[in-house]
Amino acid sequence: MVNANRYVYVMRHSLAQGGVVDFDRPLSKQGKQAVLRQIKQFEKVDGIRPDCLLCSTAKRARQTAEMLSELFIGIPVFYHESLYLAPKERIIEQLHQADNLFKRILIIGHNPGLERFISLLDCLHNSQTLNPADCVVLKVLISDWQQLKIGTGEVQKIFRAGI
Repeated sequence: MVNANRYVYVMRHSLAQGGVVDFDRPLSKQGKQAVLRQIKQFEKVDGIRPDCLLCSTAKRARQTAEMLSELFIGIPVFYHESLYLAPKERIIEQLHQADNLFKRILIIGHNPGLERFISLLDCLHNSQTLNPADCVVLKVLISDWQQLKIGTGEVQKIFRAGI
């Protein structure tokens, strides 16, 4: 395997309001503030710039992605219905289909799939808790997204939104 520096930024959607069908829940005021805090954190760190964004089609995930798109101007955003409440296997399937031109991919989705995905890639950090709007940066030592599998990732940084 060729060592290559690819990165997966794994972000849970921000805090959502209740009172409507789960898929249609919008971000709460507190959730929007959390995304803004994350944007400020990302701006302070060199190298936090994804090449593309993969996102669940749930309203709260889309709104999180739209807010981040204001920071990451010009990156393509791909919405996938299959990422809604996706288990870890489906997240890996989506990344296996990613264009190899993309070296840094941001995924916005849902728990528990995201937490299990992180644990699967980085076996040394078995339990990462992702609260709303938290983001984990994983370095993956692969040269092709098809090579993504158990143990190929390493947690590099965790951005906590403080919710």
